[in-house]
Amino acid sequence: MTTAADTFPHHSKTASAGARRLANVAALAAVAILFLAKASPQNTLDLDLFHQMALVRAAVQAGSMPIQDVFAYTSVPGPSVHYEWGNGAVAYVVTSAFGTPGLLVLKYSLTALTAALAIYVARQRKATWAVICALSPGAALLMSMGFTTIRAGLFTLFFCALVLALLEGDRRGKRTWILPWFVVYVAWLNIHPGFIVGAGLMGLYWLERVIRYRQPQWHLIGAGIAMLLLVLVNPYGRLYPVALWHALTQTLPPIPEWLPIWRCKDWPCVAIYFLTVALAISAILRAGWRRCEGVLMLAVCTVAAFQHIRHLYLYALVWFCYVPGWLTLSPMGQAITRVWERRPRIVAASCVVISLVFVPTILSAKPWALHMPVALDDPDNVRENLLYPGNAVEYLKRVQFHGNVMTHYNDGSYVMWHLWPSVKIGLDSRNDVGYSYAFIMEVLNFYRGSPGWHDTLTRYPTDLVLVKRSFPLAKLMASGTDWHRVYRDDSYELWARPGLQLPEEDRTGQPLTATFP
Repeated sequence: MTTAADTFPHHSKTASAGARRLANVAALAAVAILFLAKASPQNTLDLDLFHQMALVRAAVQAGSMPIQDVFAYTSVPGPSVHYEWGNGAVAYVVTSAFGTPGLLVLKYSLTALTAALAIYVARQRKATWAVICALSPGAALLMSMGFTTIRAGLFTLFFCALVLALLEGDRRGKRTWILPWFVVYVAWLNIHPGFIVGAGLMGLYWLERVIRYRQPQWHLIGAGIAMLLLVLVNPYGRLYPVALWHALTQTLPPIPEWLPIWRCKDWPCVAIYFLTVALAISAILRAGWRRCEGVLMLAVCTVAAFQHIRHLYLYALVWFCYVPGWLTLSPMGQAITRVWERRPRIVAASCVVISLVFVPTILSAKPWALHMPVALDDPDNVRENLLYPGNAVEYLKRVQFHGNVMTHYNDGSYVMWHLWPSVKIGLDSRNDVGYSYAFIMEVLNFYRGSPGWHDTLTRYPTDLVLVKRSFPLAKLMASGTDWHRVYRDDSYELWARPGLQLPEEDRTGQPLTATFP
């Protein structure tokens, strides 16, 4: 394996060791600031966190994990297996002990550890600092989708980085990682179904080792069998793998993050994806397949990201771990490293300038603040149609409402967290837990005012309809039904069924707020 020292045997004559250390420190700081710049705008509280924490709170109150859904009046009868309950448990404990600052510290810690592990793997793969720093902007941009506050996928991003770091030790003959890994694995599978990705990465690593070295790798086979059995270590027992299989094979609702890469609206992100793929192919062709260990993992992740936008951050992680090492062996990587070794002071100065350029971006994003958008023109509204109906929920609390509220996919979790058990919701973002695909589409079409929307209004025992004023349904409720509006603000309205008497309130033009926890 060619190292930087082998490639550039005379670097010590071109620059002092102190200057090179300065360049490395400045570059590392620039990479850290770059990742922070991509993570800090992602401080909008993820809507899934509300229903995850609500489940944990209900479990604490009941003394056991609910097996039947207790939150929605429209949910399908039968076992309700929530395989991201662990993320809610972590958030519930952290916010109970430390409030929202604790949640943000957890988010930044996971982000920093993920980046550090990726750089560690790249360095173990003999990537030079020059190449790592040159490729870090693309990796940070593509990984930024995973830097959420706090989505279970962020844990998967971290655990995947940990898997790749542990496999580097395995490649060197170390086996002590296996038993501690089982503990981590059990925690992961209770936090996010992304543990399947970790198992898949290990499987691809095993397959590549078998192909390369013609050895069975029995320790990995044994670890894989143990991991398969450990899936049963969860609050739901054997119901868990059955529900997970159903979730993985069901039709996905039309959520933007599940669309293929060519339908992504962020064209710079799409362009960088294809550029990174081209760089990886070029590096493999230059260095040769035998010198590019990890190529199977990257190939599968490349296809996964091509099929679903949501997988971009996992692809970027694997890419950042392996491609810098491959590129270091190529003429392009050697040219980048040559400039780095011969002009370390210029490199250090450039890194300082880059860091200073990104500081205003970080400060403007208020990385210390948790964002909860409440209006369509809210600058913190980084997710399409994501608003939190804080004022409408406060109204329902004031009038002490008890009953069923039809809610949109994006609104139900917030209502659930603040009003259950007094209020049951119509729909929330637990798309693969308590609702069928047909029902989800029915409710989404209801809010769009699609043909047949009135049937949805009468099919379920709905007392109130919570609707964004920007949705077509808001106008249809006023002109096409005998329901009456009992509440409105600049973002939301509440419509009551005939016969339900509630005090009317109009808060148009008044400040909008949302609360957490």
